[in-house]
Amino acid sequence: MNDEFISVKDFFNHNEKRKNFLQKQEIKPPKEKTKKTKETKLYTNIESGKYKGKKLLLPSLTTTRSTKSIVKSCVFNAIREDLRDKIFIEAFGGSALMAAEALSNYALKAYAIELDAKAYKIALENTRNVDPNLEVIHANTFEILP
Repeated sequence: MNDEFISVKDFFNHNEKRKNFLQKQEIKPPKEKTKKTKETKLYTNIESGKYKGKKLLLPSLTTTRSTKSIVKSCVFNAIREDLRDKIFIEAFGGSALMAAEALSNYALKAYAIELDAKAYKIALENTRNVDPNLEVIHANTFEILP
């Protein structure tokens, strides 16, 4: 580092002096600290029915927003009796959490429709861990449903 100094007035008023001063100082940008962070996997549980307690993977919080537990509980408390032996369709499926919960509560078949590729892959992984009657469709919900 050079010990040469320049006045503030000269620095701002004389482009040539400023340029020469900065070149002599050999100013280098600070090195960026890169931390290797381990990606944390997010999980949720099926809350009722035959698969109660089974863990499901969730996409990252930047990809989708998972259905809140209280909402899920309210929905399935309201429709549980009518769900038996019916087909359940989850639009904007994300992790296929609601579809898995429907199968856990004795729905005949469940479909989850998801457009995002990352969320779709996680939903596919969840289907392998839950029930073969859970099918995930990689499509735009607005285009596939009437």
